[in-house]
Amino acid sequence: MRWTVLIAIVALGVAPRAAAARSTLCERTATPPPPLVAAARSHVHVVQIMGPAQFDFTLASLRLNGSASGARVTTTGPTEFQYVAAAALCDAPERIFIMVANRLPRGSSAPTPASIGLRIETRNAGPTSAIVQHTDILANGAPGQDCSAIPHTSAEPPFTNYAGPRPLLGSELNPLLGEAGKVADALDQACGVVWETNFERWVRQEPPNVRVHP
Repeated sequence: MRWTVLIAIVALGVAPRAAAARSTLCERTATPPPPLVAAARSHVHVVQIMGPAQFDFTLASLRLNGSASGARVTTTGPTEFQYVAAAALCDAPERIFIMVANRLPRGSSAPTPASIGLRIETRNAGPTSAIVQHTDILANGAPGQDCSAIPHTSAEPPFTNYAGPRPLLGSELNPLLGEAGKVADALDQACGVVWETNFERWVRQEPPNVRVHP
């Protein structure tokens, strides 16, 4: 049954992450925004993202008030061993997701920062709504995570009139910082919609789960 479902999903274009992450729909179709040269015409939002424990990650989400055109995301200080990625939904660019993974090497005694500062700059979006953060998702299971922004389709044929979850593809996100595929993986992990374990193994700094054919 599992192979039948997978074949049906691939046939309909809902491919696993490895195939989708190589091309990002937003990257292919979006026109690069012009430089934000006039401070009076731009809006800056500074947020603090809680730092995760070693071998874990934080997922944050916020919604800008406005169209959020030309959004740019940068870190406001050194990230040390933290991997930071941010992306917006292609069909709702005001909805931004941020992922911070603790990449402190095994055996290192370096301190883990309590938070990571991010600067979000847009041309026409007003203040952000309250930012929602979930820290140490692998340990805590992201209790209360809002997954309503994840696209949905049926997990079983005939793929109609069903609200079951499916993995979010990197092609459905516009990368603002780092890899959109990593943000999609983080959302899937937090929402319990996981095709494979390679993202979790990446966060835990374990070898990828590669199947070796005889």
